[in-house]
Amino acid sequence: MPPGGGGGGAQTAKNRLLEGRGEELMYMSRAIYEERAASGGHGDSDSDWKNAEWRLVRAATPQSHLSYPFGPTSLELSHVVG
Repeated sequence: MPPGGGGGGAQTAKNRLLEGRGEELMYMSRAIYEERAASGGHGDSDSDWKNAEWRLVRAATPQSHLSYPFGPTSLELSHVVG
């Protein structure tokens, strides 16, 4: 079983990308909260934290491999299939 439980390769990769970035996550999560509160957006501290994690992972990963939240689009896959 991979470190950190049964999350599989993707979970392990995410953990590695976020390792040691707790302070950055807290800062970004707070900024997301303030942005959401100012605009009257919906959400909670959990969604702010997950959004901060997503932004940090995305910043550390080549953009062509990610598309939130449903995976790559057909346009992003066009270079792979043809």
